[in-house]
Amino acid sequence: MLKLVIHVDGSRQVFETDAQVISLGRAPENTIQVSDPKASRNHCRLEATAGGWKVVDLESSNGTAVNGEAVNMRLLKRGDRITIGAFAMEFDPMPAPEAGGTPAIVTAPTAQPATTPGSHARLPRVAPQHQRVAAESVRREQADAASFIKVAVLAALLLVGGVFGVNHFFGNSKAGEQRAALVNAQQLESRGDLELAAKALENLMSGPIDSSVHRDAKKALESIRGKIAAKDEQARKAREAQVAADALRARTGEFQKAYDETLAIADRSVALEKYGEALSIWKQFQQDNPDSPVAAKVEDRIREVHRDAALAWEAVQTRANRMTGLEEYAQAAAFLSSSVEKFAGTRFYYDAQDKLAAVNRLAGVNAAYAGGSARLSAKTQDSLLTINDLVKARRYAEALRSFDSLVSAMPADERGALSSQRDDIAAQAALFGRLIDAVNTGHFVRNPIDLGNGNRAILEKATEEMLEIALKDEEGKGGTASRKWHSIDAATMVGYFEALELSIDDRLALATFCYANGLAETGAGLLNIVVKRDLSREGAVFAMIARFRGVPVPPGGFVFYSGGWYSNMELQYAKLEVDGKRGAGLMASMDAKKAAEGWTIWKSIASDPAATADMKARVQQAYVSALKNRRGAILRSLSNSGSVVNSSVMRDLKKELNRRRADAVKVIYDKEIYPDADHGKVGQPRVDEAVGKVRELWDNPLQVVGKLNTGISDLIAASGQTDGWLAELGASTSDADIAAMQAMLAKINEALSLKNSCLDGGERSALAKYNAIMAYNDRHPGFDSAEKDCIRATNEYRFMMGRQALEAHDLLGKAARMHSTDMATHGFFAHESPVAGRKSPGDRCRLSGYPGGGVGENIAMGMSGGRDACMAWYNSSGHHRNMLSDMYNQIGIGKSGTYWTENLGRGGSAMSKETAAAADGGKTTGRTGGTAAAPDAGSRGNTGKSGGRRGGVTTGGSVAGGTTGGGGS
Repeated sequence: MLKLVIHVDGSRQVFETDAQVISLGRAPENTIQVSDPKASRNHCRLEATAGGWKVVDLESSNGTAVNGEAVNMRLLKRGDRITIGAFAMEFDPMPAPEAGGTPAIVTAPTAQPATTPGSHARLPRVAPQHQRVAAESVRREQADAASFIKVAVLAALLLVGGVFGVNHFFGNSKAGEQRAALVNAQQLESRGDLELAAKALENLMSGPIDSSVHRDAKKALESIRGKIAAKDEQARKAREAQVAADALRARTGEFQKAYDETLAIADRSVALEKYGEALSIWKQFQQDNPDSPVAAKVEDRIREVHRDAALAWEAVQTRANRMTGLEEYAQAAAFLSSSVEKFAGTRFYYDAQDKLAAVNRLAGVNAAYAGGSARLSAKTQDSLLTINDLVKARRYAEALRSFDSLVSAMPADERGALSSQRDDIAAQAALFGRLIDAVNTGHFVRNPIDLGNGNRAILEKATEEMLEIALKDEEGKGGTASRKWHSIDAATMVGYFEALELSIDDRLALATFCYANGLAETGAGLLNIVVKRDLSREGAVFAMIARFRGVPVPPGGFVFYSGGWYSNMELQYAKLEVDGKRGAGLMASMDAKKAAEGWTIWKSIASDPAATADMKARVQQAYVSALKNRRGAILRSLSNSGSVVNSSVMRDLKKELNRRRADAVKVIYDKEIYPDADHGKVGQPRVDEAVGKVRELWDNPLQVVGKLNTGISDLIAASGQTDGWLAELGASTSDADIAAMQAMLAKINEALSLKNSCLDGGERSALAKYNAIMAYNDRHPGFDSAEKDCIRATNEYRFMMGRQALEAHDLLGKAARMHSTDMATHGFFAHESPVAGRKSPGDRCRLSGYPGGGVGENIAMGMSGGRDACMAWYNSSGHHRNMLSDMYNQIGIGKSGTYWTENLGRGGSAMSKETAAAADGGKTTGRTGGTAAAPDAGSRGNTGKSGGRRGGVTTGGSVAGGTTGGGGS
């Protein structure tokens, strides 16, 4: 327990505490508030260390004295007298003689002090655990009774006014004491402590009080309450504004997340060359989010899909024309036939049908097959596309009305081309009506849909617009959600339909639904089931396939293969084409296993002798396109993913950094692991490992985030995998693509960097001070470039490890340069110099005129550069601890040839007032990052003998002289 006796204007009071740090100064947050005019706001502090208590001056304006001698830092011994102006206190004093007695010790839990112009000390108002209330028992004799009265008045006033006003309360009248308490409350008000001021006034007015004081106190209290109310109102408005801003950010974030998910799905459709499907995905997003803040982005994506479709159609035409030029009509027809479906939902769908019909005519196919349907006008095509959008939105009644209106205004030759399309829409409408009836008659209550893991969905109520779904877990718990039909994806709708008892006609209608909604493979599979169950339906199935492909039924009908229907002429070419498409689609996937499966398919096609060179080239181009889309998706995922850089990730990184710092510092200061003997060689690998973990997070946070978040590491791995495959396909990633990925990763790494990231005001102050010191050191005229490089290396390492930078001091540098020159001139290497008057580091620093104390020294020999010297000290236990110690706040480097000396000290700042102001806020701590890593136990006794060698480099370390009491080398 720390014990202090405080003396002010003849008053003597005892202060006891279990705290490990005691702060003194004029600011109310100090443990002991000193109101002496010579006291700074944060004047000094007492700290418990392994070697005992020390007093540290916090760069105060008028200094701190111990036993009458000004000090920057000193270890205290019993009976030392610490003074700040007229304020004085004794450290852990000897027991006082009983004869004279001591006044009662009186402090209060949270109150503020009442002061008069002559008072100087206030005991803590913010650390009640430091405060004790005691009163000596009094005897009934008259004199002791009078003393008790004084103490009682003092205690009452302290409870009113705050903490400990040392010399104000003895010999004054009650009215004077009350007036002083009022003044103190007004001082609290002027400092902005409105609540404390109001509490003090309320306590003052709760007992007997002088009428004039009461009047003034009442007026002051009313004013303070008004200010509190105004402050509360301002705070309320600020909270409301913050809530609104947070809600807007959250809403924007939700839209961005939905946009990113939709983008990934649509991009995959584009990679599979299903352009109509991609357009439908974006149009549904628009319907679901009509006022979203990403609406402009969605429009851009729709235009991009149209551009991709146009480029794809141009490529299809070019290849088909080349085939027909070589009179490869069958191959051209097969190619076009397999390409038609990719353009469904776009105007190029009709162009592809026309092109296919023309190629079939050139191939000499009978007129009935080659003729196809009448060409539709551009206006009709646009109208049909709009109707298709209504069908996909499940707005069947509106689609039928629009269709009837369109047909009634069409030329006669076009009507025949659409004779069966209305039947397709009507069949889907009938099937949809069956689903609604089934929902409303309880079919899904009796037959819930199994969602897996004991969860099930019950379709409870339906209209043509909405569906209500009850979601239940295995215990029957859950909730109900309402969804618009158009927001339910087509695959889920297929699941709902298949939960009904479907007839053959229903399955034909469901196949129509699948083809209309981009589920061609599912639709083809349903038609295959229909033919297997009822061969008499084969003609109807072929007619439907022909309709959706935009061609007549070919001679011999169609053959089912791998999720698709092909004519006999197409089949021989379609097998490789289909496999190639499927493989390219898998390659576009972000799933590594699926992508690897797609690559296996390509290797099979590439080695298949039945595949023509043209076929292989076409499939290869599809793979290249898919991989480039995959690469773009990876870049977008990295740039748009909120999981890569956000406040939560940064907080987790900072916690991880502080944990690694603490672990490293613990190892560095553990002399069993990292002993002084042999420069700690046995423990250096442990130190390197611990510091390496800090440096990893400091220099390359993305690498650490990748380890903590497999999703990010998977994206980075997928990028390298994609580049490798592109290279094998002869489409090596361009320099621009590589640069784009590297720039993206560098951007993310920079955004994750903790070097300039601050999560609170304390960290911002520490960073500001660090930057100010580094700038000051860089422009310091007292050091050459090599010496400055050594200072910078030392400070960069300290800041990485959570310690504040050291300010360059020319007089420390002068002493360091003096010693390096003496070692080079006289041929010795040691802390003790044979040169008269320069024996110890303390001697040399005093001789140079350095005013600070607690000097430490590191020396090195055989180094050509400053960073080499710094690394040599890093690789030596004593010097390492010296260099990292938060005992110092100043540094000086001096070299002579290959001899280097580093002097460390603690003193008042020599920076300009402007620089010091920029660095304000970091005075009371030598650490950064908001977390103290570990105590510097033993740093003062860090000594090292000269001549120790490590890796061919000779180094030595010592702490000497000054007011720290540290010994010489």
